Amino acid sequence: MQSRILNAGLKGKLRVAGVHSIVISEDATMTIGLLFDLIPSAAEPLDNLQWQLASEHHAKWKQQVTDIVTELHSYDIVWGDVHPGNIFIDKNFDAWLLDFGGGWVEEFVDSEKAGTKEGDWQGVRRIFDEWISQDVDVGSK
Repeated sequence: MQSRILNAGLKGKLRVAGVHSIVISEDATMTIGLLFDLIPSAAEPLDNLQWQLASEHHAKWKQQVTDIVTELHSYDIVWGDVHPGNIFIDKNFDAWLLDFGGGWVEEFVDSEKAGTKEGDWQGVRRIFDEWISQDVDVGSK
């Protein structure tokens, strides 16, 4: 997915964490991991309690995520792993998307829609129209 983002010329244009480099074994026979570009300014995931309570920003973040997903889809790129832990909020209160493909969280995307554009939209709706608007029990976090 990251190569498709790069090939589409979207790296640096959208708030998505891009691959910086690939870590391989000394003998180059095994991929050990991926290093992603740093999201500026010590961003925290949306599932952090402080962001759940920051209701004055929820509409902005929903619009930002919607705009990013719309742009990705225009290049036939699916986010795929849609859940609040893969949306990060930076110090400017802007939303960033991470972790493209490779899984799903049933609470946000039905398994049969995982990895599809329809699944992306289902996840965005469930995050911003249901999950984030639920009453947060501060004592349980």
